[in-house]
Amino acid sequence: MLKIYLSGPIEGSGRLLPEEERTTWRERAKELLGEKRCYDPNTMIHLIEELSGKELRELEFELLDKSDIILVNMDSSIKATRWGTAMELGYALSKGKDVIAFGDLHKNHLFNQEIVYCDSLDKACELIHRRETANYVFITKGGARIIERARAKA
Repeated sequence: MLKIYLSGPIEGSGRLLPEEERTTWRERAKELLGEKRCYDPNTMIHLIEELSGKELRELEFELLDKSDIILVNMDSSIKATRWGTAMELGYALSKGKDVIAFGDLHKNHLFNQEIVYCDSLDKACELIHRRETANYVFITKGGARIIERARAKA
């Protein structure tokens, strides 16, 4: 069973985002993918006051290391700086993790050739299911990252 890290804004301008913006999409992802397979950094909110920034990052990196796929929220309707999301994305890519992003903030993005993009969360979760159940793989083709059925070994 693949493990999925749910990456997306939690705070912006030095304050927590409203709970609805932090949790709605993550709860939907857990519903579509299965809660037990999802790592949700939003569940660590209570640690913000107790741990240093470095300690929080180390916890996030530990979860990213345990993950097979990183699901990234790039929806512009959430108004936030996304520094933490960018850090998680860069770390995941440096570790060779598969990344699927949804939303509309990917245009002209630095990582266009390394990330599979979807228009919606539901489509992204569908791709994750296909990746797991139908032997699909991530490849770079024509300057874009896509997912396609793996070829049978000869």
